[in-house]
Amino acid sequence: MHYSLGVDLGARFAAVAIADDLGTHAAQLSPLFVVPSAVYLSPDGAMLTGDAALTAGESDPTRLARNFKKRLGDPTPFLVADAQSTPEQLMAEQLRQVVAEIAEQRGEPAQSIVLTYPVTWGPYRAEHFTRIAELSGINVRAIITEPVATATFLESQGNVKQGDIVAIVDFGYDSVTATLLRKGSQGFAILGTPEENDHAGSADFDNAMRTLLDQKLGGLISSLDPARAADAAMLAAIEAKCSAIKESLSVRKEASVVVTLPDGPHRLTITREEFARLIRPSVRQAVAALRRTISSAEIDEDAITSIALTGGASRIPLIAEEIAEVGRPVRSTHHPKLSVALGAAHEARTLADADARAGADAPSESNASGNETSVERSTGRMPWPPSRRTMIGIAAAVLVILGVIVATIVPRLVGSPSATTPSEAPADTRSEAPADTPSEAPADTEPPAPTESEPAFTVFKDGEAAAGLRWYTAAAGEDDSWGSAEYVNGKSEVPGIRIAESNGTMTAEWTSSDWLSQFWVEVHDNSMNLEEILDGDGALVFDLTVLSGSASSFEVAAQCTFPCSASVDLTSDVESMQPNETANVIVPSRCFTSRGLDATKMTAPFLLIGRGDISVAVDNIRWQSNTGTHPDAVIC
Repeated sequence: MHYSLGVDLGARFAAVAIADDLGTHAAQLSPLFVVPSAVYLSPDGAMLTGDAALTAGESDPTRLARNFKKRLGDPTPFLVADAQSTPEQLMAEQLRQVVAEIAEQRGEPAQSIVLTYPVTWGPYRAEHFTRIAELSGINVRAIITEPVATATFLESQGNVKQGDIVAIVDFGYDSVTATLLRKGSQGFAILGTPEENDHAGSADFDNAMRTLLDQKLGGLISSLDPARAADAAMLAAIEAKCSAIKESLSVRKEASVVVTLPDGPHRLTITREEFARLIRPSVRQAVAALRRTISSAEIDEDAITSIALTGGASRIPLIAEEIAEVGRPVRSTHHPKLSVALGAAHEARTLADADARAGADAPSESNASGNETSVERSTGRMPWPPSRRTMIGIAAAVLVILGVIVATIVPRLVGSPSATTPSEAPADTRSEAPADTPSEAPADTEPPAPTESEPAFTVFKDGEAAAGLRWYTAAAGEDDSWGSAEYVNGKSEVPGIRIAESNGTMTAEWTSSDWLSQFWVEVHDNSMNLEEILDGDGALVFDLTVLSGSASSFEVAAQCTFPCSASVDLTSDVESMQPNETANVIVPSRCFTSRGLDATKMTAPFLLIGRGDISVAVDNIRWQSNTGTHPDAVIC
C-alpha cells in the first residue's frame, strides 16, 4: 500500500507519522512511538541513532551527540569523539535512518515526505535546515513550519474550518512558541509575529521538578558531583524520574517516587500543587508570549476561534488553566508529542494526491546541487526542492512576487562589474598602522580603488550592509550549545557577544573570555557568485579598529553553501595593535580558496570569530579584485 511520511526532527525527540489509505497514524519507532534525537559515532565510523545511540553512549558518552538541533547553522564544527560534524550532518543521519526503518517495515519507500522546522527560525537557519534532506539523500516533497503542521492536523480532525483563526502554543523541549494562523482557501497563513520564550519548555519544567526533589531532600541532589561516574549515573536516573513525575502529575494529584542517592533510597511524595507553585512563573511567560503574538497581529483576542496546546508538556493542567485567561476556548491535541508529525504526514499525502492528479512523478526529482532550495514561510505548501512540475500548483501571484525579488536582489549580490556602484569604492584609511607592524600584519596602506574593469563587492560601508545581507551573532555558551540572534533594531546580542552600529561602523564586544563567539553577515535566502573577484587575484579588505581588550584567538572567515567554509588566523596581528588603532586588513582570496571556499556559492562573505574580552569596530568591508598581491596583504 502506498504511503506518505511526516517527519518531526525535534530538539529532544524525533517523531514520524504515516498517511495511507487507512488514514493518518503515528509510526511505531519505539514503544513510546518517538525516538531520542541522538547520534552515536562508533569507533569504526558507523553512526547509530535514537535509542540505539543512547544505549551505546552509556559505555562511552564522548561518542554520543545530543542537543545538536539548537546549533543548526553554527559554522563551528560539532565535536563527537574528536571528530568534526555539523548539526546538519547529524540530523541528516537521523532522518535517513528513520525513513529507512519505515521503508523496511512497509516493504517500499514513501511516496511523499514532508519535514517540519520551527516557525521562529530566520532565513539563515531555515536555509541550513533545507540542506538536511540533501545530505541524507532523501527526496523531500516539502518543508513546512511546525505550527502549520499542527494546524493541518487539527483541520484533518474537523477542528478547523475556513476563516478560523487558531492560536498554536507549542511547549517544546527547550522553549515555548506561540503562533497565530488563519485558515484560507490556499491553506494556513501566519498572522503577526510568532513569539518564542526560552523559559517555559519541558526542560524548564523538568528542572523545576528536580529543584522540588532537591528541596525535599535537603540539597542532597545538588551536592552530587557530575564529574564522578557514580554520581553522574544517579543524576541521569533522577533526570528521567523528573520527567516521569511531571507526566504522572498531569493525570494524578500526587505521585510517589524513589530517589537513589549515595546514602541509599529515599521515598518522596510530590503533589500537583507543589509542582504548580514552582512552574507558574514560567507558564505565565508563555501566556505573555501568546498575548504579544496576538498584539503583533493587530487583532482582538475575541477574534481567535480557539487555542490549541501541543508539545510534550502541554498536558500539565496548570498550563490550560493559565492559557484560559486569554478568554478563548482551549484544547489540547490528542497526541501532543505527535501532532506535528501527524500534520506533516497529512500534508505529504495531500501533495502526493495532487501530484497523481497532475500526472507528475512523485516525489519530485532530487536536486543534487541544492541551488534552488526553498523553504515555506507562510502557507505551508512550498516543495523542496522545487521542480518545473511542482511549481505548477503555486499561485500566479506568488510567482510574480518571486520574480520581483529575483530581479531586484540577485543582481546586487552576484558581485559582477555591472553591479558595482560608486558607493562601492574603498574609503580612506582612518589611521595608520605602527611602523613596526610585521609583513604579515594588516596593511597600513589602503589598496587602490577598483576601476570599472576591476569588480568589487561591498559587504558593509557607512553603517549599511549590502542589499540582501543580514548580521547575526552566535556564542558557544557554557555547555557548548550554540545560540544565535539576528541583528534587529540596531543591535544583536547573545550571552558572549553583542554588536551594534556606531558612527557608521559595526562594533562588536566579546563579553565572555571563556566562550568562542562570533558575528557575521549572511545572504538572505540566496547565495552569491564572487568568482570573478576572487579569481582576479582578489582579496577581502576591511578596516579593523581594536577599541579595547585583547583576544586569545581571532579569525576572519567566509562561508559558502554547505559544507564549504574557510578561515584565516589573525590573532597575532590583532594582538600587535594598540587600543583605538585602526588598520586596513587585506586577506588574499587564495587564503580562503586554498582552504576550500567555493566563490560561486558564497553565503557569508564576512565573519569574525574570537575568544577573549576584546571590543572591535569594522567598516569598509569588501571583496576587491586585483588586490591580493598588495605588498601589505596578509601572508597565508
